[in-house]
Amino acid sequence: MNLAAERALGDYLQRNPDRRVAVMSYNLEGLPDALTGRPALRLYSALIGCASVSDSERCERDVLTAMITAEPSARYLIVLRGTPMDEPPAVRALATIQEAARSLGGRVREEARFETPQGVPVLALVVVERGTDHSTADSREVPQT
Repeated sequence: MNLAAERALGDYLQRNPDRRVAVMSYNLEGLPDALTGRPALRLYSALIGCASVSDSERCERDVLTAMITAEPSARYLIVLRGTPMDEPPAVRALATIQEAARSLGGRVREEARFETPQGVPVLALVVVERGTDHSTADSREVPQT
């Protein structure tokens, strides 16, 4: 990851503590906890367990669908620029969240983006909106993948 992006994430979470964070990558586990002192939701174990089933992407989508249902106000910390160390569920996390949201009649909105000092986006917080008016001007819907 990138230290500048991680610091910006910590600053953002300190200023905006209202929603729980679900961490989508093993490489990011513990980061929100350490930056804020508040526990994050860790999905790595459930997602990596999907690797042993025949349709792993469907399993991942089912995990996310259950998560969205159980924690409707959660925000998801995702990797925007994967590295060789990122596991497949983390690399496709945004697409999986979008599929799960659509299956529940919702959509994904980017809440915040975190960049390197060179302006390269590497992390984002996204939220799932369900059953709300999607026409608000301050909402940035994430393009469908």
